Amino acid sequence: MSLSDHVTIKSGRTFKSGIKEHPAPTHKVIQLRDVEEDIDWERLVSVNIETTHNVKTLMSGQILMVAKGPMKQAVLISNPPLDNVVATQHFLVITVKNPEVLLPEFLMFYLNSEPVQHWLNGNSGGSYQSTLSISNLSKLPFPILSTEQQRLILEGVQSVKKEISLHECLIAERQRQLNDIAGALLTK
Repeated sequence: MSLSDHVTIKSGRTFKSGIKEHPAPTHKVIQLRDVEEDIDWERLVSVNIETTHNVKTLMSGQILMVAKGPMKQAVLISNPPLDNVVATQHFLVITVKNPEVLLPEFLMFYLNSEPVQHWLNGNSGGSYQSTLSISNLSKLPFPILSTEQQRLILEGVQSVKKEISLHECLIAERQRQLNDIAGALLTK
């Protein structure tokens, strides 16, 4: 089974003359610089898209996937604070066909996992810059799991993330203690 059995994938919008701030905007634009672990909604540029065609804006539950560069990071759009937001052509917009069969949160976890990232990079084209195409992403092997199994995996993911966070806090505290000792020695 492949990813295309469960989702539709579209490319982001092409801005032929660049992305320029507009005093009377109709839309906001997500660019590569606006995405790290999540979307920096405050940073989006306001633009005016003049067209007679329907502009496909991003919706809650969709996944925005970076298509260019070494990391093909996936970000879940969950309750976006803004309306009329579009993404540039540097992204792929993934929409789950049936959320009762595939949880968007599980799909995001799967896409960001290390083995899948290796697969995505190995199946991306481009000699200068790695680019993931809709066609290649559509072919990504995808497991058959019930939503209950997906939820159990997501619970495990959250548990591991909490554990990692706790360990990182403990490490930072121990490092601070070592620095305090070194600082005390410096003043003697």
